[in-house]
Amino acid sequence: MHTLLTRQLARLGFKEDAVPSELEAWQKLIEFVSTAYTEADQERYMLERSMELSSRELMGLNEKLENAQHIARLGYWSYNNESDKFSFSKELCLLLGLNPTRPTLNFEEYFNLVHEKNQAYFQKWKEEIPLREKLEYEGEARIKNAETNEYGWYYIKAHMEHPGKVLSGIAIDITKRKAIEKEVASLNQQLVESARMAGMADVAISILHNVGNILNSANVSLGLLQEKIEKNHTQKLFKVIDMIGDNISSLATYLTEDPKGKLIPEYLTTLEKVIKEEHHSFAHEIENLVKHIQHIKDIVAMQQTVSKVSGMAEKVFVPEIFDTALQINGETSLANDIKLTREYEESCFI
Repeated sequence: MHTLLTRQLARLGFKEDAVPSELEAWQKLIEFVSTAYTEADQERYMLERSMELSSRELMGLNEKLENAQHIARLGYWSYNNESDKFSFSKELCLLLGLNPTRPTLNFEEYFNLVHEKNQAYFQKWKEEIPLREKLEYEGEARIKNAETNEYGWYYIKAHMEHPGKVLSGIAIDITKRKAIEKEVASLNQQLVESARMAGMADVAISILHNVGNILNSANVSLGLLQEKIEKNHTQKLFKVIDMIGDNISSLATYLTEDPKGKLIPEYLTTLEKVIKEEHHSFAHEIENLVKHIQHIKDIVAMQQTVSKVSGMAEKVFVPEIFDTALQINGETSLANDIKLTREYEESCFI
């Protein structure tokens, strides 16, 4: 007999093996039994109501969890080493193009979805599951969508749920992030190239400026040469030679008695000095032109040396760098009467 009924009978003064002799006693017994049924119904109603509310709350939480997983594009999974089965959450099934009503795959089926460059990653932890009590993995892998046959990038994190048996974790779709990273890397490369081209343009402008200054100086030298050539006294010498040639048969008489002939020796002496001065001036201007042209060649050669790409770090002599820079801009310094004084330490390597 139920303990509650036993207590109620004892409270009424009844015995388990005896029948009440009075009607009033029977009525009390029936009343107590009815009350017990009523209370039981109320308790059952409250329990069912509580279970219904809890079920609704759990369903709501589960729906929110699924929405959160969908927004974050992540899902959870587990692998049982003994049954050789993968289990996937609904969202992960959708991400991988699997049937949510059949959210399981064996290891080989899942392994075939993994990109060949990432398969060693999964093969390694499959072999280690039965050998270790604690196991944690974290990494990125490309996994193929079973419907579209397109690979997507996933961030995977796993830990041992049951030592030597079950490994579980999450997988987050990071395909868009990878695409953005690739685009950012491409933009950074373009930025580097743009900066490099801008730097090259600045260097080119500086070189052109220096070369322009040198060409201006060379142009001045050429102008002086042209002016002196136009005033060249060589033609006058040719005229004197022609006069001597016309009187070659009586040259002595011509040079001593003829009014024009007597002027020739003195004229030749004077003309000699003028021609020597012109020759010296020509030589000086030609030397300047040679220096200017050599200066341009040196600037081009230096720029070619600087432009060469080298992957080796080496020590450089600081005075040599300064001398090179001063040489490139030397023409400007001379044109502006700038005096440079060099004072270097004995050891200036960096």
